[in-house]
Amino acid sequence: MVVWSHGLGCSSRSSRGTGSSQERKDNLGFAHFVLERADVFQSLVNAVRRAVDDEDSVVFLAGEWCGDAIQKNVALCELPRMFIVFHVSANGGYQPLSVLDEVMSTEITRSNSVYCITLVTPYVVTIDLRDTAAAAAALGEVTEAVDERCPFAAALGAVGHGEGVVWKMARRPQCSSLWFKTKGAAHEMPARGGGIKPVKLASLSDCRAVREYVAAVCTNRRLEQGLEYITEMYGAHDMRNVVEFAEWVERDALREHDCGDVAAAQLSKVMRATVIPWFNLHIESCCM
Repeated sequence: MVVWSHGLGCSSRSSRGTGSSQERKDNLGFAHFVLERADVFQSLVNAVRRAVDDEDSVVFLAGEWCGDAIQKNVALCELPRMFIVFHVSANGGYQPLSVLDEVMSTEITRSNSVYCITLVTPYVVTIDLRDTAAAAAALGEVTEAVDERCPFAAALGAVGHGEGVVWKMARRPQCSSLWFKTKGAAHEMPARGGGIKPVKLASLSDCRAVREYVAAVCTNRRLEQGLEYITEMYGAHDMRNVVEFAEWVERDALREHDCGDVAAAQLSKVMRATVIPWFNLHIESCCM
């Protein structure tokens, strides 16, 4: 996310900072990318401020930081690193992406790898809550198409897989509580235990059920995201971060469930016995 109040700042889902403080923790190059293109982001901010008629408004540009060596196994990896804006607000109020159209249509943004998600045509699906099966099928069809061929990467000349689709209400796009994401099978992390038989985790006592649950939620993708979090927060990952890594994986999996203390303690023990050896092997492989 790019933030402009009385100056330029940037943040991620895990941290926020301005100027040099953020750049010191900048392992994936996001802060450097933004600060190096301050004039480009100033142009975008000015466009938003003109739209709201307030030259002092605090502007947020939320987007996806992606490209070379940031994600894995998706077409965007084949492209230079870029920032794709998908949400704009001023003084906390939602603004339509169209306020950026004039600036985004110029060569200055494209040549600096700054884009808007509106570069591609949005998908539209009608969800009838009286027929959720049909809605799920329609969403799944679009998601599979994106999984097979990423439309944004294709617009920039790269062919390959996409990760998923973020959905917003057409009439109330500002209502972020109604946003949700569907992912292709290769990128999906199983929710509520994935394919295992649903159980009430608060009364879970069967050790076998606990192990099955842990195996279902500790996917390679979730573990990789744990590494990404550690790298973002600490600038690298080594054995000093193993506890933080295990705690992140636990939180990410358990937040999907309303577990009692007993269940959480059981899951934590078995989960750590799974994720810590995985982390150790990863560190060893990096040192070879």
